Amino acid sequence: MRLPFTTNSVFPNIENRCAACSQGVLIISDIENGAPPLATTAAIHVDAPPSDVAPNESRGGNQIFTAFQNRLAPLVVILQLIDELSESTGDVEISTLVEAFKERSGLLRKHLSDRLEEPLGVKRGQKLSDGFPAMDRPGPMNITLRNYIGCDQERLLVGRGLIQEYGLIDIVDDTKLRLTEKAKPFLGLPHLADKIRTTQELVAFYSTPVLPKYYRKSFAFELANAVETLAQDQHEWMMHILGEIIACESKNGWDSNGYAANETQLASVGKAHARWRLNDHTYGTLYEKFEAQAVRKGHHDPEGQAWSRHESHVNGKLGSVLSHLKELGFIVPVAVGNTKNFAATERGHRYQASKSEEVVE
Repeated sequence: MRLPFTTNSVFPNIENRCAACSQGVLIISDIENGAPPLATTAAIHVDAPPSDVAPNESRGGNQIFTAFQNRLAPLVVILQLIDELSESTGDVEISTLVEAFKERSGLLRKHLSDRLEEPLGVKRGQKLSDGFPAMDRPGPMNITLRNYIGCDQERLLVGRGLIQEYGLIDIVDDTKLRLTEKAKPFLGLPHLADKIRTTQELVAFYSTPVLPKYYRKSFAFELANAVETLAQDQHEWMMHILGEIIACESKNGWDSNGYAANETQLASVGKAHARWRLNDHTYGTLYEKFEAQAVRKGHHDPEGQAWSRHESHVNGKLGSVLSHLKELGFIVPVAVGNTKNFAATERGHRYQASKSEEVVE
C-alpha cells in the first residue's frame, strides 16, 4: 500500500500489514506541501461504522491504572517495604523509603534479568524486571517513583502516584507517610521481594515470544483479588480484556490492534465507554476534551486530532492492562507474522470462571 502524505496532517490510523497474511509494509510514497490532505485521520470517518454501532457494554469506570503503572509487582514490593520500614507509630520517612526502594529495585532487577530471564531468552515487553529500574538509571527510577509512590528522589508530590491516588497511604507531613487499611490485602500476600530473590529458575509458558511463569497460580489469584479489593474499575478492565481474549476463537489469538480505534469510533459518535469519560462538568468525555483543545489551539483538523489523541490514550491503557494479565500468567503472547496477538492460559480461564461463578471441571 502506497500513500502520499501531506505535511502537518495527523498520522493516519492505517494498518501496516495485510489482514490475511499479517505481512507487508506501509510505504510513504511522497510528502506533499500545500495540497489537500490525502491521508489524515479524518479519512477514517468516511468508512467508519454508522452511529448506531453497538456500544461497549462491559462493566467498570475510569479509575484505572495509567500506562506507566504497567506492572503490579512494584506496587506490592513498595507496600511491603513501607510495612518493613514502619516505626512504632507506623510512620515512614519518605527519604528512607526512596533509598530503600532504589536498593531493592536494583537487586530485584539484576536477579530477575541475569538469573531468571536471560537463560530463557525473555524479550522486552515480557520482562518483569522492566518494572524495577536499576539504581544507576535516574530517569527510569524517577518515572517509577512518580507513578507508584508520587515522589521524586527529593520531595513528595502530593496527590500523585498509585499509592496516594488509591488511598493506600496517608501523608503525615512533608517528610512522612503511613499505610492505611486499604494496604492490608497486599500486606497479606507472601513477601514478593523474598519470593523473587529466592527463586533460582523459572519455567515458561508454551508461547512465542517466551513468557515466564513469574507467579504460582495461587499467588496470581491472590494478587488479582487484591487488585479487585483496591480498584474495582481496574479489575473490571482486566476482566473485560481477558474476556475479549477468551472469546476470540481464532487460532491466531486476539488481535488487540483494532481495539483502541473501535473505542475511539464509539467516543466520536457520543457512545464513549465510562472508562473514557471524565469526572468534571466542562467535558463529558476525553474525546470531547481533546477536540475542544484542538479547536482552541486552531488545529486545522480538530476531529482528526481528537481521534489521534484518544486512540493513543486508549492504546496506552490497553498496553498496561495487557502487561498485568501477562504478569499474572492469565494470557500469553502469540506471534503472528509481525504482529503479537494474545491467547488465554488455563489459569486465565479458571480465574475468569471463578469470577463468573462458573464450574470448571
